[in-house]
Amino acid sequence: MDVKNNEGYTNIPEAVAVFRVDRERERLAWIRRKRAGRAIFLIKLFLDFMGYEVVGRISIKERETGCTYK
Repeated sequence: MDVKNNEGYTNIPEAVAVFRVDRERERLAWIRRKRAGRAIFLIKLFLDFMGYEVVGRISIKERETGCTYK
């Protein structure tokens, strides 16, 4: 990552801040994917318990971000 200021010098504090924000964003995305996977697992488990099975693909959409998981 190359973060330079107006004079062309590397701005270390800014580079560290950008790295931390990116890392936190990736962590939150991982948590969202994990939660979606658990929700789909529970749907399949519930259907199996009730005597049904999933024939097609299950897709769910997160209300907060609008992301769709399959």
